[in-house]
Amino acid sequence: MIFDAKYKAAPANGQYPNADHHQMLAYATASGRTDEWLVYAGPGRPAQRRVRNSGIYVHECPIDPSGTPCEVIRSY
Repeated sequence: MIFDAKYKAAPANGQYPNADHHQMLAYATASGRTDEWLVYAGPGRPAQRRVRNSGIYVHECPIDPSGTPCEVIRSY
């Protein structure tokens, strides 16, 4: 599995930077994997996006760190 945890806040509008998706595409291409998880700190809803013209999926996972560790884990 490929995870990339970003040390920046999740965007309020849910539009993650293209550079982050390009980085995930590079990881997928190099490893031969089709699913990657992009993790951000902040509120929001998880989303799955397919990279156009490929079978690669980027799973966006905003994690709200405002709760206790148990609350954060239970939210997923």
